[in-house]
Amino acid sequence: MTRNVRLAAIKSFFRFLEYRQPAALEQVRRVLAIPFKKTDTRLVPYRLREELQAVLDAPDPVSRDGIRHRAMLHVAVCAGLRVSELTARPQDR
Repeated sequence: MTRNVRLAAIKSFFRFLEYRQPAALEQVRRVLAIPFKKTDTRLVPYRLREELQAVLDAPDPVSRDGIRHRAMLHVAVCAGLRVSELTARPQDR
């Protein structure tokens, strides 16, 4: 988990506390004032349309497994899923 993701979760919690714990308002304001870390590069590189199409065309559309793999890849690309989200079994969640 990145620093900014953790900070966003902490800030969300402190926004929740802001109205429920007035005695801690000064501390809440200091936490909410912490700036996010600036990054020069994106953490997730994006693929070009041609690259994605090549990945989707890779499975064999004739075989049953190929159809299944293509469908899984298509869902992952369209929904922005990570591999772990796509392949996790229900009991693992």
